[in-house]
Amino acid sequence: MSLVPSPRRSISIAALTGAVLAAAAAPAAAIEVVNDNQAVIGSQCVGIACSPTDPPPLTFQIHNNDTPVVRLQQSNGGFDPYTWDVAGNEANFFVRDVPGGNRLIFRAFPGARANGLVIRGDNVGIGTATPAATLDVEHADNAQLRVANTNAGSVSTRVLADLVNPGAPLLRFRDTSRGGQSGVAGPADGGLFVVRDAADGAPAALAVTPAGTATARGVLQQSADAALRGDVQPVDGGEVLDALRRLDLSSWTTAGDASGARHLGPSGSDFRTAFGLGAGDGAIAPADMAAVALVASQELALRLDALAATPGRAGATGPAGADGAAGADGAAGADGTPSRDVAVTLRRLEHANIAKGRTIRRLRAQQQATSRRLDALELQIAELVAGD
Repeated sequence: MSLVPSPRRSISIAALTGAVLAAAAAPAAAIEVVNDNQAVIGSQCVGIACSPTDPPPLTFQIHNNDTPVVRLQQSNGGFDPYTWDVAGNEANFFVRDVPGGNRLIFRAFPGARANGLVIRGDNVGIGTATPAATLDVEHADNAQLRVANTNAGSVSTRVLADLVNPGAPLLRFRDTSRGGQSGVAGPADGGLFVVRDAADGAPAALAVTPAGTATARGVLQQSADAALRGDVQPVDGGEVLDALRRLDLSSWTTAGDASGARHLGPSGSDFRTAFGLGAGDGAIAPADMAAVALVASQELALRLDALAATPGRAGATGPAGADGAAGADGAAGADGTPSRDVAVTLRRLEHANIAKGRTIRRLRAQQQATSRRLDALELQIAELVAGD
């Protein structure tokens, strides 16, 4: 074993610098080979830019004018040969896979933030010296995680994030500005995918079955902001009502729904054909279906109002009512002293009135008999009509 007390002595250490020193511009006579173990007590500088007078500031320094490199080279010993370079310059610090096409598999650039990569125990931190999770990414202003497939020529559906757990794998969303308000999303019992509050045992606010049946714990609302509407057009209620009368409605089950629950309604294609609503034949917006019912109801209300305001056709005239009672007789005048001729005339008039009264009574009796016969005929006609 050789002890080298002087830190200023230039020496080649083949196990550390390998090809770097072989490429140095020093004359062949400057190469010194030490065929023994070696320990350096003090600091040491290796490289063509080392100072012959000033000791290196660190225990071991590689000083070169362009990209100082340490090469780790395996050439024999029963294993496949391989070479790695660890180097740095003004552009970056890197690890280079030499046999793999000199790819730079790890790089750090000048000005990188502190704690860019920290391994502590079982945890890895990016931006933190005390990672609190298996992978902990922190940033004071712009913490982001991005996964991108950059091969635009390879278009395919891919899983870019895979959460695997013996139980339900959940994503948690936490708002630190609202007292830690948080929610989770993920699978649940029965094959459901749920969104709920993060508290243990919290009920699902939204649950979706594998067949696509969605159940909201609250009220489902669709946007109806007038400011978001364009190309607003009037609606013909008569046309909507007529189309609704012709719309095919049926009862059905959903393919893939293990519960076999039945539903009632039109198909998406029939609804779109009838009313021209929606973006495609495979779905119906609840707001569109409700609006069709509202327009049809308005049209029916208008038609009922029109019927109420228009008198119908006059019916047949009914039978005459019974005669009213005779009025009371007026008071008799004072008796005069008629002359003989006047008295005769009065007697004649009295006889004439009596005859007229008999005629009137006879005519009234005839009228009543005729009325009874008419009533009987009407009854017979009604029975004949009913029999047909």
